[in-house]
Amino acid sequence: MQEIKKWWKKVRLWDIIDFFDNRRIPLSTIQRTKKQGNYPYYWASWIIDYIDDFIFDWRYLLISEDWANLTERNTPIAFFAEWKFWVNNHSHIILWKSNIADTDFIMYWFSWNDIWWYITWAAQPKLSQSSLSRIEILLPPLSTQQKIASILSKYDDLIENNNKRINILEETAQSIYEEWFVKYNFPWSENIKMIESWNDNFRMIPEGWEVKKIWDIINIPKWKNITKATVKEWIIPVVAWWLSPSCYHNISNTMWPVITISASWANAWYVNFYYDDIWASDCSYIDWKVTNFVYFWYLQLINRQVEITWLQRWSAQPHVYPKDIMWLLSLYIPENLLNDFEEIVSKLFLEIWNIKKQNQNLKETRDLLIPRLVSGELDVESLDVK
Repeated sequence: MQEIKKWWKKVRLWDIIDFFDNRRIPLSTIQRTKKQGNYPYYWASWIIDYIDDFIFDWRYLLISEDWANLTERNTPIAFFAEWKFWVNNHSHIILWKSNIADTDFIMYWFSWNDIWWYITWAAQPKLSQSSLSRIEILLPPLSTQQKIASILSKYDDLIENNNKRINILEETAQSIYEEWFVKYNFPWSENIKMIESWNDNFRMIPEGWEVKKIWDIINIPKWKNITKATVKEWIIPVVAWWLSPSCYHNISNTMWPVITISASWANAWYVNFYYDDIWASDCSYIDWKVTNFVYFWYLQLINRQVEITWLQRWSAQPHVYPKDIMWLLSLYIPENLLNDFEEIVSKLFLEIWNIKKQNQNLKETRDLLIPRLVSGELDVESLDVK
């Protein structure tokens, strides 16, 4: 290992980076101008949202400035902004002023190394510009950094390609839902008479269907909160208001597949879908105990995400409760048609599940390699990577 690291050089980040903070915007501005929908902007707690006007038009490295993902590894400390979106004032926007460091290598370095000693504590953990600048990194020669980054990025490229496949499958399922239950072009629909409903939002509906409150069709249960002090660390995701699990527990309170609707804070509206048993905490949920048609309800809620967004109650913090969701109107559809629909789309979701398992294996392999490569424990020159 000493021979491998012979040409490695210790640098501080202030030697190789600049900050580009004039492009950040306050969170309050985002909340006032956001576009409704499931789209991301970045900040330290990984709150996801898009807004109408985008600010980035090339690649930046973003590093969290505060909040929990500085001290917990449920969300990344550093990642690349490769799309056009806003970044608010809870992340550092990094530019490079030196050609001795590869940006991808630095990103992977942050995904593994402990920066505990550079974090200051007040009301919340914080990584200031001055503290970030003082972080010391042991850099191999640039060519070695690039080889290391190339090896690791191959895993990320495979994961990204799989994510694109997942998006296509989800879009296909959503298209089938819209064709059947929005446009009413379901099998044998040409033989079905259309009748006028009592609600103007639905107007003409197929005969035999009804417009009802959701609470007349299903009962969405309330979550069961759990605190980190009572969590027994294992592999069961604890789903709260974050878009990624807030922590992991040893038991679940609902079984997959399960729909969650975040209940509070800035994501109090976000519909998500889990292929794992989870502990539903601070989120409404729908599983097989609630309905035999989980995929139908997931696709309906995604299709109506804007309506759910507007259900937010504002006090000290926004909330969306199960009773708020069940107040919405929905179509009561004959079970034989829902059974046919579930049979078709379940195959798509099963394929998504398999691809997600592939991604998990890729991530685990990559994460085992990262510390060995960026520390010099594993000689990158000895690897036969094509």
